[in-house]
Amino acid sequence: MLPGDGGPARLNAVGGNGQEGTVGTKLPDPLIVRVVDAAANPVGNVLVRFESDVPDAEIDPDLIATNDSGYASVEVRLGSTEGIQIVDALLDASAAARTTFQLTALAPPERGRDRGGDDGDDDEDED
Repeated sequence: MLPGDGGPARLNAVGGNGQEGTVGTKLPDPLIVRVVDAAANPVGNVLVRFESDVPDAEIDPDLIATNDSGYASVEVRLGSTEGIQIVDALLDASAAARTTFQLTALAPPERGRDRGGDDGDDDEDED
């Protein structure tokens, strides 16, 4: 085998990009990457690191090895910041090979909102 043949050359985002969820909640679908060599063949047993600078974002696991088909996936709980949240995936051995996921964190729904003060209990006050 020649040097570099069969080794990881590209890291591609293949699933989970563009998801939306409420701030602080777990996304319904995992983030999935695939590692391939220069000939686009899958590369297994390669460590991929997932990271985000968003406060309170959780990635599980943040470091994972690809399977025999070159895939790796992680679960994400959105952080505490509304708006676009970025998660980067990079080959642990080389920060040059990376891909980015763009996720959207929405504001939590309003709960217990006052609907004008009418609770319906005083509709039959007539004697």
